Amino acid sequence: MGAMEIQNDSAADQAILAALREGNSRQAAKLMAHYYGGSVFNVCRSLVVDPDQAEDLTQASFSRAFSSLDSIRIQGQVSPRVWLMNVAQECCATYLRQEVCPEDVDVAIPDPQVVGNQSSWKISESLERRLEILASAL
Repeated sequence: MGAMEIQNDSAADQAILAALREGNSRQAAKLMAHYYGGSVFNVCRSLVVDPDQAEDLTQASFSRAFSSLDSIRIQGQVSPRVWLMNVAQECCATYLRQEVCPEDVDVAIPDPQVVGNQSSWKISESLERRLEILASAL
C-alpha cells in the first residue's frame, strides 16, 4: 500500500512521508536534507578518511536519493531515514570499490543504523547549503 505501510522512526520521517503523499518531492527532499544531512555525512565520514571526500559522497548520496524518492514508497517497511542511510552506504561502497579497492574486494560497510546515530563529525555550512540547493532543484 505504498508509504502508508512504512513504519515511521520519528516525526521527521512522518513529515517526509506526508510531503511525499501530497506529491511534494521538493519539500520531502528539503526535509531529508535538513533532518538527515548530518547523519549521512557521519556515515560517509566514518568510511573515508578525507573530510572533503566525505562531503562529496554526502552530496552524491543525496543526489542519488533525490532522483529516486518514489522508491521510498516501494521499499515496504523501511523508514525514509533508514532508506536514506542505505543509499549513503551504497554510494560509499561504490566509491570504495572503484577508488580504494579496484580489485573487486568486498568492502565491509558498517550498519547505517549504528553509524547514522553517531555525532562525531559536524556537517559544514557549505555542505548544508549544497544539499539545500540540490533539494530546491527538484
